[in-house]
Parts: sequence; structure tokens; C-alpha cells
Amino acid sequence: MSARIAFVFGAAGLLLACGQPEESMSVEPETVEAATLYRNSTLDAALRIHWATFDASEPDASYNIRNCQMAARLLNANYLETGGSEDDGVGFWCEPGTFTPDGPQHSNFDAEYPTR
Repeated sequence: MSARIAFVFGAAGLLLACGQPEESMSVEPETVEAATLYRNSTLDAALRIHWATFDASEPDASYNIRNCQMAARLLNANYLETGGSEDDGVGFWCEPGTFTPDGPQHSNFDAEYPTR
């Protein structure tokens, strides 16, 4: 019984010793910048189709845009690998912020699979 009590008090002491997370570990909502992944269409290259929004609360302000860009490169590589052509003018791209139906048209799409 004393071992069980020591374990409970030891765990409680560990939790108390850890305390609250440091201020630098918390992320303020206004510092989080979302990134949006778009796609256009073979029917209309000017379309801005909302594919995904990256809005994780991370201390690194570039976290969302970097993950969005990685997803876009993978999706573009997959599109080309499955029969798409660079001449189609079709692809995925990222922009900072949340979805907006108006914005620039894109015609150049980075594509790559991860390498070791």
C-alpha cells in the first residue's frame, strides 16, 4: 500500500513540478497565419477551387504555408504521374490566408516527390 501511495504522490509532484507551459510555447491566435491550397481545372484555368486550408496553431509562423506548399508539390507530381501534362495548365498552388474566390491565375506548378 505504501508503494501505491508513493507513486500517486510522486506523480502529483511531477505534475506540480512541470507547472504551466512557458509563455513562449503558447501561440497567440493573431500570430497564426492560415494558408490555402487551391486547384484550377482543365475546363477553366482561371477557376480557384478551394482544396484545403492549413490553419494549425504552431509557434513557427511559416508552418502552415510550408505544409501547404509540400502538399501542392506532391499533388502536382501525382497529377503528372497519372497522365496529366504540364501543358494542361492545371495544378495546385498555395496562398497565404484563408480562401478567397478572387486572385491571381497560376500557370507554373512546382512538383516533386519526397527524396531521402
